[in-house]
This record gives sequence, structure tokens and C-alpha cells, in this order.
Amino acid sequence: MIQASPVPHGYTLHRFPALASTNDECMRRAAAGAPHGTTVLAARQEAGRGRQGRCWHSPAGGLYLSVILRPELASQRQHYLPLAMGLALRQALATLSGLDIGLKWPNDILWQGAKLAGILVENVPARTCAGSGYAVVGLGVNLAGDAEALSRTTGRLVTSLAAITGREWQVMELVPPLLHQVEYWYRELAQGPEALLAGWRLHDVCPGLELQWHQDDGTVLRGVALGLDNSGAYRIRTVTGTEVQVLAGDLLPA
Repeated sequence: MIQASPVPHGYTLHRFPALASTNDECMRRAAAGAPHGTTVLAARQEAGRGRQGRCWHSPAGGLYLSVILRPELASQRQHYLPLAMGLALRQALATLSGLDIGLKWPNDILWQGAKLAGILVENVPARTCAGSGYAVVGLGVNLAGDAEALSRTTGRLVTSLAAITGREWQVMELVPPLLHQVEYWYRELAQGPEALLAGWRLHDVCPGLELQWHQDDGTVLRGVALGLDNSGAYRIRTVTGTEVQVLAGDLLPA
């Protein structure tokens, strides 16, 4: 059973009015030896980051949080961590809102096709640092704002928790349940990926949809989403009938 509050045992919360990036602050603390559960929360970010170095729009009124996770996961499980943290964030938001929040590979949390939240996972293996390895997980949630205005600002379909629930949310309503979900799924993944994969598939919004796979080299491939495989990669069936495994890049509506 995942308790609602307070924060998990051993976690410490450091709050800031503003930071360039909560992930950068957590990475600095982790490199200096900060323990598992060290959490950094900022009211706004001035240089928030998403996947592949993209800017994460981070005005005041959102939730911007990063947490250090130790010890390093076994190498064969590290690539599942973004999926585990996406599921953790999804579960917390769904429980709080009472809504059927969805997941899109690899790290988007969606409501009716609009992005509500996202994650950024940065792994630092033991072989690259002086001590034990660790991961820093950044979680961002659009708490406030009009969906149309947010979408205009970001250039993509975006929504907020306030917009979909019709009420205002305080950051600290989300932080304890979110951190409990993070801890739960990190420990669950350390035992194996089976529960994670089953949970993720339940909330995957893409199977059966036509998608475009934008690959890192600029190539775009069209196909129908088949779902997550046991390795954590995504599968699509192309227009020629070939099944391909998506390991990187972006999956977007066709």
C-alpha cells in the first residue's frame, strides 16, 4: 500500500523560488554525495529541460521537481526507468484527479491527446563517477493555465491539471503522493520489470492509432501502434506490414 503523506521515509525536500533547472541542481548535489531521496522543488525554472535538450516551458504555477535515486539499478533495468517514472507520475495524477490519465511512449503524460506532464531521467553510472551510480529524475506538471493559451505558447497541444479538473491545485497537494509513487515504482523496478510493463500497458493511449516515427536522423516512418514490448521498446507496423521496434526518437500522431 502506498501511503498518501508525508514524503517517503528518508526523503528530504529542498524548496526554491526559482532555479535554472531542478535537474541541474539535483545533479550537482548528487555529485557531491547527496543521498537517495534528495528532492529539489522550484516555483519556476529559468532553463528547464526536456528530452533531447528541448526547452521545458516552466512559468510560476507549475510543479517542477527533481529527485535523486540510489543505488544505481542493474544495467539491464536502467533503460526501463523513464517508463517507471512516467507510470509513477501518471498514477499520482490519476489518483488525485480521479481521471483516466494516459501515457505515450516514452515519457508523455496525456489527457485526451494533450500533454499534461513529462519527465526527464538522467543516469550517472558508477563507472563515470567517484562513488556509486545514481539517477536524477525530473518531473514537470502543468498545474495551472488555460489549455488554449498553453498550447499557443508551446506550439503543441498542451493542457493543465486546473483546466481538466476545473479547480486550482497547490504544489504541495501533489508532492507527497508523487514521491511515494516514485519510491514505489523505483523499488518495484529493482525487483524486475514485469509489474511496470503490465501497469504501463493498461494506460497506453496509442495502440491502434496511426503514428509517425520521427527518428533521430530526420527520417520519418508511418505506421500503426502495436504497443510496448517486454524490452521497453515500442512496436509499430509500417504501411508495408513490417513490424519495427522503436528505441529512440518521437512518436507523433499521423
